[in-house]
Amino acid sequence: MLFVLPRMTESIRLLELEGSNFELALSSNRYAAILFYDVSAMGKRLESNWEKAAALLDEMHEEGEMAKINGADPELKELIDAYGITVPSVRVFRRGVMADYRGPLDGAVGSDVASKIAAYIKEDSQPSVQVATSLVEIKHLLSNSLRSVVLGFFAGLWVMPFHIKTLHIHS
Repeated sequence: MLFVLPRMTESIRLLELEGSNFELALSSNRYAAILFYDVSAMGKRLESNWEKAAALLDEMHEEGEMAKINGADPELKELIDAYGITVPSVRVFRRGVMADYRGPLDGAVGSDVASKIAAYIKEDSQPSVQVATSLVEIKHLLSNSLRSVVLGFFAGLWVMPFHIKTLHIHS
């Protein structure tokens, strides 16, 4: 049996996918944000920002797999059409299921889009449920989350029913 592994680009975090390793990359990653780029000015700008964001995530040692795939490659047209993807664009795959990417992509010249992309991928790739066992961890979740946070307080592990309380934390 032969496995064709994704080729790594300059950033350890950024996978360069092709038709032969696309499905393997999806099945072997819990979360993957994939840029489908082309040779247009917009595609090149998105690719540049994507590479910078991947390098930032790599430096932070954060979760969140980032990949790119050349959407202009005629050999990949069937694959791209099968997923209904327009190029250039970004799609997120969670356990192989495609979803829209709702994070930043492009910005004015001089803006730090790459750091915003990295922050979004860091947040978006986190598990849906996180356990906080101390007030410090709760404060961390609330202050570092881009999403809404619902806190559940349980009397014991796997005890039902549970009560949701409003927690006001003053910094």
